[in-house]
This record gives sequence, structure tokens and C-alpha cells, in this order.
Amino acid sequence: MLGAMSAQPSSSSPIPLYHQIATVLRQRVVDGTYQPGARLAREDDLAAEFEVSRATVRQAVGELVRINLLTRQQGRGTFVSETAREELGRIVRGDLDALVAAGEVRRTRLRDIELRHGQPLPAAAAELLAIADATGTIVQRTRLLDDVAFAYTVDTLPDGYGRLLRRARLRGEGVLQQLEAHGVALGGAKQTVRAELADLRVSEALAIPLGSAVLFVERLLWDEDERPVELFQSWYRGDRYEYTVTYDRSGGADLARHFA
Repeated sequence: MLGAMSAQPSSSSPIPLYHQIATVLRQRVVDGTYQPGARLAREDDLAAEFEVSRATVRQAVGELVRINLLTRQQGRGTFVSETAREELGRIVRGDLDALVAAGEVRRTRLRDIELRHGQPLPAAAAELLAIADATGTIVQRTRLLDDVAFAYTVDTLPDGYGRLLRRARLRGEGVLQQLEAHGVALGGAKQTVRAELADLRVSEALAIPLGSAVLFVERLLWDEDERPVELFQSWYRGDRYEYTVTYDRSGGADLARHFA
């Protein structure tokens, strides 16, 4: 029967207690503390470990049962799924745009594609894109992996660029691919990656509890004349996506100094 070092959930966090516990249990499967086929501790023992009610533990375990990391066996208990490693292998790893371009995420599909022109823009987006009247084109997409939402993306563009896009082509081509096909030459980009808590819009799009931890990526792109072209914003489920960067010593990079 499995036990492990405790990581206490916090009632002051906006993330629901059951989701915090589910995250800890999932991590134990990821790091091998809980091996496939092993039986979890009883709900009473987990409730004591995390200092929560049995109902909260039951809800946390139920979340992992739903994604096939755990299985319940009547009269025997709860076990790590024999296919848990396979399920964990269904996480997308890497720079999503690069993976899509390379054709390496064929198992994913887009849902709820929206393309709207002449839309009121948030003040921050309008400022970044240097749009004086704060109206532009908005593209919204939700990407699924094995029918589970894992990425919610909003692209914001000046209407001059946005009207070059065709909704029907967004399933097979990215926004930038369409713009480049129209002769838009990109000059550069600035990207930010950080952890965030899912607001109502993101939680609904990704089907996760309000306040869940997500990975947020924001990228501002400009053309060769340094005019803003696109503001890319995407939220990724933390349990379905990993952002990976590979470093090498090409160009004589001093890795020891870089990571000091």
C-alpha cells in the first residue's frame, strides 16, 4: 500500500483543495513513487495525511480516475492504472508551434475556432499592437489532445492583417502561415512564459477548476518595419503540457556561466 512524503494543501489558495491533492498524487505517479499496479493508501489515511475530509480525498482520487491514472476496484481499493505510463505519455512536450509545424502533434485537433474582425480590444492588447481606436481582429481556438482540451489560444491582430485570414484554413494552417502566404515578412518577436491561475474564461475553455495552475505564453510579433503584427496568448493545462527548451554549445555558448 502506497504512502509518500506529504505536501500539505493550502485552504487559502484559490485552487480547490481536491485539485491540489490530485496534483500531488499525480506527481507521485509521474516521479515513480506510485508504480503502475500499486494500491493507494486508504481514503482515511490520505485524509489524515493531507488533513482534509474523506470527501475531499474522494474527489481528488476521482479526478485521477477520470483521466485513467487510477482505477477503482470494488472491494479491493484504488490502484495506479497499469496504463498510467501510457496516459502520461499523452502529454505534449516542447514548443507547440514548432511541434505543429513539424507535424508531430497529429493526435491533436482544433475545436471552437472563432475569427472576428472589428472587435473591441482590451486596452493592454491595443497598446502593445499600437492600435489607436482599440479595435482589431480576434482569433480564438481550443486545441484538444485525445479529446481533452489542453490549450486555449487567443490571437489579436490589427484588422489590416486580420482580414487576410480565412477561418476555413485555420484548421490546417496557423495564423502566421497564412500571413506569410500573403507576403507579410516577420522581423522579430518577444515572448514571455509564466505560471498563472486560470480565470473563468480559461477554466471554461480548458474544463478545469477556477484558479487551477496553467502555463501562460505571450508573444508579440512585428514585421520588418517594426510594426506590430500579432499578439499571441495561450494558456496550457499544467497536467497536459510541458514547455521544453534544449540548450547546446553551438556558437561557443558557455553553459556553465549561463546556468550559474
